[in-house]
Amino acid sequence: PPVPGARPGHGEVVTVPRPPTSTLATSWWLKTVDGLPVDQIGTTLPKTRDGHVNLDPWVEHGFIQVNPTGGAPMTDIPVGEPVMGITCWAAHPNSKKPQWGRANGLASLVIQATYEHRYLGRVALPDPYYDVRVFSAYPTTEPVPVEHDEAHAVAFRFDLAVRWVVAP
Repeated sequence: PPVPGARPGHGEVVTVPRPPTSTLATSWWLKTVDGLPVDQIGTTLPKTRDGHVNLDPWVEHGFIQVNPTGGAPMTDIPVGEPVMGITCWAAHPNSKKPQWGRANGLASLVIQATYEHRYLGRVALPDPYYDVRVFSAYPTTEPVPVEHDEAHAVAFRFDLAVRWVVAP
C-alpha cells in the first residue's frame, strides 16, 4: 500500500519499497525454476469456503508449500540464511492410488535447480518489495514422504537452505 510522504514541492503519495522476508525470497526464487507450478507456490494449501483443502487449483500440477524452519541472518552484514521447509504436494481425487511419484518429482525439480547456476542471481519480487539476489540454495535434508488424510493428498518434504540479500 502507498505510504504517505511529501516530496519537496509535491503533495504526491509515494510508495516506499519494503524489505522482503525469507519466505517471499524463497517462494519467488522457486517461481523461476522451470517445470514448477508457478501459480501454485505459497505458504498454505488453498482452502474451500468451509475450510477443507481445495484441490481444484493444484490437482493438475501440484502445489509447493514454503515455510521457515530455522536458520539465522548474518550478524554483521544483511544476508539472509534461512532454512525453509519445502513440501511438494500431489493429489488425484478420482483415484485411490496416492500420487507419490508426482510429489517426489516436484521435490526432485527443486533439488536439481540448486545445482544449476542459471537459477542463481537477481529474483524480481512484486511491488512493494525490493528484489533479491539469491547466492545459493541447497537441500539440508532428503525428501521424506508425508501423508495427508484429506482428499487423497500426499507430499514429500525436505529442508532447503537459501542465502540471499536485498537487491535494491
